[in-house]
Amino acid sequence: MTLDNTNNRKVLTITHAILIAYGLLTGFIIHYYTINGDSDLITDSFAFPYIMYSGVLGLVIAYFFYAIFRVLNITIKNDRLFWSLMVQWLLILVFSVLLLLPYLKLMTRSQGYDNGLFIKCAIIVFVIVTVGSFIQFSLLSFYQLLKTRLKNVSTERKMVDLQLKTLKQQLGPHFLFNALNSVSGLMLKNSKKADFFLRNLSKIYHNNFNAYDGQLRTLKEELDLAIAYLNLLKIKHPEFLYFSSTVDDAYLNDCKLPPLALQILIENAVKHNIMDDENILTIELFSEGKYVIVKNNITQSPKEFDTFKLGLSNLKHQYKLISNQQVIIDKGRHFSVKLPLIK
Repeated sequence: MTLDNTNNRKVLTITHAILIAYGLLTGFIIHYYTINGDSDLITDSFAFPYIMYSGVLGLVIAYFFYAIFRVLNITIKNDRLFWSLMVQWLLILVFSVLLLLPYLKLMTRSQGYDNGLFIKCAIIVFVIVTVGSFIQFSLLSFYQLLKTRLKNVSTERKMVDLQLKTLKQQLGPHFLFNALNSVSGLMLKNSKKADFFLRNLSKIYHNNFNAYDGQLRTLKEELDLAIAYLNLLKIKHPEFLYFSSTVDDAYLNDCKLPPLALQILIENAVKHNIMDDENILTIELFSEGKYVIVKNNITQSPKEFDTFKLGLSNLKHQYKLISNQQVIIDKGRHFSVKLPLIK
C-alpha cells in the first residue's frame, strides 16, 4: 500500500467519523426538541424506535450534506466557493425540511401533529444546517489561505534554489580566473582600461551576490548589470564584439525580470559563437511589446564550450513558478530569446 493510498484512507475514515457524529448530534437535537414541542402526542419518546428514527434522520441529513458537497465539486480550487456553498446550504435546507414530514408522522403515529410542531422543528433544522455550512465555509477558507501561503513559500524556495545554481554557474572559478588574467594583462598595457574593467567586474559580483535574495529585479537593474558584463567582454574583444541597447524607458522601473536573466543570455551568445576577424558577433538588447529580447547573429560554433542548458532551463523554471508566461526562443539566421516582462 502506497503512502498516498494510506493517507486517502485516513482522510476518508475521518470524514465518515465527522459525518456520523454530526448526523447523530443533529438527530438528538431534533428528537429532544420534538419531544418538548408536544409531549402529549409522543409517548415513550425515549423508546428505541423513536431514537432510531431521529438518528436515521440526522444521518440522512449529514450524508446528503456530503453528497451535495461532492456533486457540486466544492473545493478550494472553486473560484465561486461562497456561491457554491450557498446553493449547497439551500438544497440541504429544503431536503431536510421535507424529511421532517415523514419523520413527524412516524413520531406522532396516527395522532397527527399541528403546524406549530412542524415550524419549530423546521427552525431547528435551519439553525443546524446554517451552523454546519458556516463551519464548513470557515474550514475551507482557512485551508485555502494556508495552502496559498505554503505554495508561496515553496515557490520562493524553488526560486532561491534555481538562482543559487545560476549564481554558482556565473561566478565559477573559470570566470574569475579569466577575469583576473584579463586585468593582469591590462595593468601592463592600459591602466585606465584596467581600472574600468575592475569597476565593472566589481559591479557584476556585487549584483550577482545580491541576486541570491530570491527577489525579482527591475529591468533597469538587470540592464545595468548586462551592460557592465558587456563592457568586460568588449574590453576582451574590442574589434570582434558589438552590442546595442534600445529599451523603452517606460519599462525600466515598472517591469521586472528574474535575477541574472540578461547576463545569462549574453553569456550564451558569447559561448556559442566564435569571435575573430571573420566572425564578428553582434548582440542586440531591446524591448518589444511586453518582452525584452536578447538577439545575436550566429557565427561559427566553437569546438568546445560549457553547456548553456542549465542557465536557460533555470530561466524557464523561474518563469513557470512566478507567472503563466513562457520564454520564447527563436533560432534561424539569428538566435533570439524573448523574456516576458513581469509587472
